[in-house]
Amino acid sequence: MSTTQTSELSFQNPRGYQVQSGLLKEFESGLDPLNPQSSRIPCQVLGYGEISTVFEIQVQGLRDLAFKRMCCFETLDELKPYVDTYLAYNQVLESQVGLHLPPYGYSLFVCESRRPVFYIIQKRLPPTSIGNNALQFLSPQQIISLFRLVLVVVV
Repeated sequence: MSTTQTSELSFQNPRGYQVQSGLLKEFESGLDPLNPQSSRIPCQVLGYGEISTVFEIQVQGLRDLAFKRMCCFETLDELKPYVDTYLAYNQVLESQVGLHLPPYGYSLFVCESRRPVFYIIQKRLPPTSIGNNALQFLSPQQIISLFRLVLVVVV
């Protein structure tokens, strides 16, 4: 069993949670992206995005969290603007828009391959509260209301 050396650059626990950064690095070092269920630390894929995969790490104390893995960046210089935008975006949503975001944090480290890996860590939300899932059970009037709310926030 080989371990991948990593260099931690930045880490923030979600409010109310204690994620051990070493555990996340160990998860990353044993992760087979083509077969995540074979990883040394048990996990479940919660979803796929355009540039990310969202995992539940099935370890005591972490099952209530979603880990959005972003490994598409080649260099830290390429990743830094994304991290800055992510942090500013959350700040704007909370302080200017007035949203109450679920607890969130992040981990940024560099693996042995010298590529940066960025994990967004967030309290898991009920699947029915995610927009595309909610559309399946909302009434037509509720869907219109949801879209109006989204447009007001965006504009």
